[in-house]
Amino acid sequence: MTRQTPYAVRYTPRRSLEAGGTVVTDAQLVYRLLLAVDIQGYSARNAKEQLVAQRELSAALSRAANDLGLDRDLWDKQVGGDGELAILPPGADIPKIVGEFPRRLTEELNEYNRLRTEGRPLRVRLAMHHGTLIEGPFGPAGEAPVEITRLLDADQLRALLGERTADPLVFAISAALYEEVVQSGFCALDPSGFKPVELSVKGIRYSGYLYHDGR
Repeated sequence: MTRQTPYAVRYTPRRSLEAGGTVVTDAQLVYRLLLAVDIQGYSARNAKEQLVAQRELSAALSRAANDLGLDRDLWDKQVGGDGELAILPPGADIPKIVGEFPRRLTEELNEYNRLRTEGRPLRVRLAMHHGTLIEGPFGPAGEAPVEITRLLDADQLRALLGERTADPLVFAISAALYEEVVQSGFCALDPSGFKPVELSVKGIRYSGYLYHDGR
C-alpha cells in the first residue's frame, strides 16, 4: 500500500524473495528545499525552559513563514527537542525563501527576546539546502538531509553564533544554493555577504557558505 507524504515521495514496502524476505523499498527520488534549525544552549535549560523555547521557536517559524505566504502546516517536519528539519513542498519559491526567510525569522526572534520577562534569550542556528531525498521508515534519507545536518552542526556556524552575541540567528547555506540561487541575481542576499566553509565529517567533504553580512 502506497503511503503519501506532504513532500510527495512514494514509499511502497514489499517483501523481496531474492533478499530472503527482508523488507526493501521502492521510492521516488525528489529535489526539495530543506531548512534546519537548532536552539543554542538547549540542554542547559530546565524542563520548563526547554518547553518554552520549543513553543516560542515553533511560533516564530510559523510567523516568519506566514509573512512570506508559506503554510508551515504543509512542511514535512522531523523534529527533535532542540529544533527541526523541515522539507518544503514542491513549487516552493526558493530565491524568495532563501533571500527573505532568515531576515523574517531574525525579526521574530528579536521581538520575542525584547518582550521576554524571564529566562534565556532564544538564539538559533539555521541551515538551508536544496537537494535530493527519499522517504524512509525513520525519516527522510539521501544526500540532502545528511548535508543540511552537517551544515547545521558545523563548528564554524556554532562559533559564529558565539561571536555574534547581539544576534539571535546565524545561518549557513549549501554550496549548491549559493552558486545556483544567491549568485543568480534573483535572491535578495548579496553574494559578498557570505564566506565559504569546508567541512570534513567521517571522511566526507562538504562545502557551504556562512552568512557574515559583510562583517
